[in-house]
Amino acid sequence: MSKILANIWLDDQAETAAEFYSATFPNTRVAATTRYPNAGREIHGGTPGSVLTIDLDIDGFGMTLLNGGPRSRRAGRHTWNSGSTRGASATGGSPIGTACRGRFFPSPK
Repeated sequence: MSKILANIWLDDQAETAAEFYSATFPNTRVAATTRYPNAGREIHGGTPGSVLTIDLDIDGFGMTLLNGGPRSRRAGRHTWNSGSTRGASATGGSPIGTACRGRFFPSPK
């Protein structure tokens, strides 16, 4: 597996995205699946037992699909942006990856 891992933040479509990537790219396998625990439910808001992350190996390239939900994504987009020379800033701006839009790269709301 590669040393750099891509992370894709989804509301609740990690399983659908994993199926999409598996059907689209040859030599794709699910390396691991983690599920929301009952503990901390008041904080994470996930349904215990539902998928939290799916780790994929796409022909040696690592990717994590995260069912982080919309609340956490809204908070994160105010931290990471492409307006800074280093790619991260707390001053707002456009989210990183604005050129990557599509079925599993949604535009921020």
